[in-house]
Amino acid sequence: MHNLITTKTKKAYSLDSWAKHPRKFVKQDANRRIRRLGAIKSTDLVEEEIPKYSSSTNKFVLRKRNGICPVCLGHLRKNSKGTRYQRICENCNAVYNFDIRCPSCNTYRVWSGKLGRWCKGCGHEVKQL
Repeated sequence: MHNLITTKTKKAYSLDSWAKHPRKFVKQDANRRIRRLGAIKSTDLVEEEIPKYSSSTNKFVLRKRNGICPVCLGHLRKNSKGTRYQRICENCNAVYNFDIRCPSCNTYRVWSGKLGRWCKGCGHEVKQL
């Protein structure tokens, strides 16, 4: 039985910086390294083991990522059905506000907590009005 190797896994095990689009041989090298090490098993791949992807062009990429609180960058839990993420962070008690508009991207996706207000859409900090 073959294990599925995703691009996220290749980024974690690659020696390349992945700042730009990877070439074909980089992907093959990552696949070869993963299979030779035997690092991929169905129980071995955990989300916390893979390093967070950071972009060289956008410094707010972690604050826009799904499942992460934009205020404290902690993991958000899923709701009781397990389909959507909760609108409150258990780490910093930040809450998703429907009535605050982000002046940078003009959307209503602002999370506010004790550590400040951050927009989930663009990742920018929203100053107090």
